[in-house]
Amino acid sequence: AAQSAQAASCASQSEITAIQVSAVQQELTDAALACGQTAVGNFNRFQVAFGKELRRSDAVMLAMFKRMYGGVKGNAAYDSYKTRAIAHAEQRRTKPGAHENFCKTANIVFAAALAPDR
Repeated sequence: AAQSAQAASCASQSEITAIQVSAVQQELTDAALACGQTAVGNFNRFQVAFGKELRRSDAVMLAMFKRMYGGVKGNAAYDSYKTRAIAHAEQRRTKPGAHENFCKTANIVFAAALAPDR
């Protein structure tokens, strides 16, 4: 029984992947808000190109929070996670001297994600 309780509280590989996808999406969201028109255009293209995968990944993550915390608390934990993730991206970008590198890194990620041979 203890082993099944532990398994219920641990993230599966697909849930871990969903968390990682969400983290990248939050970083790119902050880049779109702060790194100029090119980043906005790239973010919009990213959202369109990966919309189906992003929605599926988000659903996996929401289901994980609900599994771990129950329906209402799971929804709240999911919302809190998303809010913290974007806040952490903003904190990394707004550290003194970090803005330029944050935006440069975001542009590299956009270029890789939007490459024709992705």
